[in-house]
Amino acid sequence: MKQASRAAFLIVLLGVTFFAMNVAFAQNIIVQINIPTPNSPFVSEWKENPSVGSVIILNNLGREVTLSYEVMVRHPRFGDVFHGKTMPQVLSTTGDHITNQNIADFTWVDDTWNKNVESFVFRTGRFPEGVYTICITVHHSQEEYAIECQDVEIAYPDPPQLLAPENGASIITPNPVFLWTPAVVPANFPVSYQLKISPVLEGQTPLRALMANVPQLETTLDATNFPYPIDGLPFENGATYAWRVRAIDENNLPIASNRGYSEIFTFT
Repeated sequence: MKQASRAAFLIVLLGVTFFAMNVAFAQNIIVQINIPTPNSPFVSEWKENPSVGSVIILNNLGREVTLSYEVMVRHPRFGDVFHGKTMPQVLSTTGDHITNQNIADFTWVDDTWNKNVESFVFRTGRFPEGVYTICITVHHSQEEYAIECQDVEIAYPDPPQLLAPENGASIITPNPVFLWTPAVVPANFPVSYQLKISPVLEGQTPLRALMANVPQLETTLDATNFPYPIDGLPFENGATYAWRVRAIDENNLPIASNRGYSEIFTFT
C-alpha cells in the first residue's frame, strides 16, 4: 500500500513539475504582432514596404530553443483566408524580428489559401477590404506555448476628390476643364479614371441623373484632368449637369473606397 501511494505521489509530482515547466516556457516565449491598422490593400506594399508591420518573438528562456510558427488569417466574409505552419527552426537567445524582408526565409508546410481570395489577389494585386484576424501560435515539441491575435483592417485608399468645376458653379466657357485628385496607389500600379457627365432633369437628384440619363459625355482616361473637347456635345444654357469620377484598375475594378466613386458635383 505504501509503495502504491509512493508511486502515485511521484506521478503527481512529475505532472506538477511538467505543468510548471510548460507554464514557465509559455511565459518566456512571447509573441508580439505589430501591424498598423488600417493598412494597405496592395500586395506590392506588403512585399516591399517594411512599415506595413512586423512580428517579434521574444525569448526570455536564456537559451536557444527550436520552435515552429502557425499562422491563421480569417476574414468575416471569406472565413479562413490563410493557414500555414513553418518548419521547426532555432530561436536564438535574442529572439526574432520577422518582417516582409525576411519572411521568405521560412519554409512553410501545409499552407493553404482561400481559393476565392487567392484568385482575387492574383487578378488585382490587392487584398479584399475588411477586418482580418491574424493569429500566430508558437509550437514546441508538438505543444502550443504561445498564441497572439490581432485584428487588422485592410482599407482601400480614398476615392478621387473633385476640384473643378466646383459644386454649384456656373460655367461661362463652352469647354471647361474638369479636375480631380488622383487615387493614392503604389508607384507603377495601373489606375484609370472613368469620367461621366449627365444632364439633370427637373425633379431628379444628381445621382439619379448619372444613373438613368443618357450621358452628356462618358470617357476613361489616365490623367486627372480633362478639357472638354471642342467637338463635344454642347452644354445647354441654363441646364444643370452632374459629374463624377471613378478610379479603376486595368480589370475595370474599383481601387478606392466607395466603390471607387468620387462625390457628385453639379454645375450650370
